[in-house]
Amino acid sequence: MRQTPHLADLNLSQHLTYRTAKIRLPFRLLLCSVAAAVTLSAATGRSNWVIDPKKTKISFAVDATGWPKTVGVFHEFDGKIIVDFDKPRQSRVTFTVRTGSVDVGSDLLAALIRSSAFFNSDKFPEATFASTAIEKTSAKTVRVTGNMTVLGVTHPETFDVLVEAGLAEKGRLGYKAIGTFNRSKYGMTTGIPVIDDAVGIEITTEQYEQPN
Repeated sequence: MRQTPHLADLNLSQHLTYRTAKIRLPFRLLLCSVAAAVTLSAATGRSNWVIDPKKTKISFAVDATGWPKTVGVFHEFDGKIIVDFDKPRQSRVTFTVRTGSVDVGSDLLAALIRSSAFFNSDKFPEATFASTAIEKTSAKTVRVTGNMTVLGVTHPETFDVLVEAGLAEKGRLGYKAIGTFNRSKYGMTTGIPVIDDAVGIEITTEQYEQPN
């Protein structure tokens, strides 16, 4: 049984094959909300945290039978994180990714992923995620559940987030979010089962506090 791809094991410079397609919606950049509550215990009240695009990387990976794993990134995105330190469960995260900004190291493969075979970026230029629940699972981890919309179809998805401590003194939050979703739920069925249904996502980011 094949394991869900983990980006730490992948090499972005490896040859990316035409038939592989990655569709990971980022969407979980989100988890930061509670992560903040966990890390900055000295803070109180509700704060807005701005995503630092220079410190953010949204990566996705998908496996395929007889082909190497394909990995890629999205270069264009934005989001908003509202952190409530007193009541972490009331924290909220929204995130939007421009699917046309996908980069897999191959112009030919990127064009395929943007086409109607996968993201159909001309018709559906954005994929979104909006959190609905945030749960602290340990001293350094949170679980974020929310609604993800891809190709105009919305389903609940859940992601786990590791809070990277050590940035609090600099007025920043850092985290790594990892999750998996099945693209077929969103009508993205091209290549299955040769190309896996499961898509893995890994997001690393830093945020800084913006005064209300």
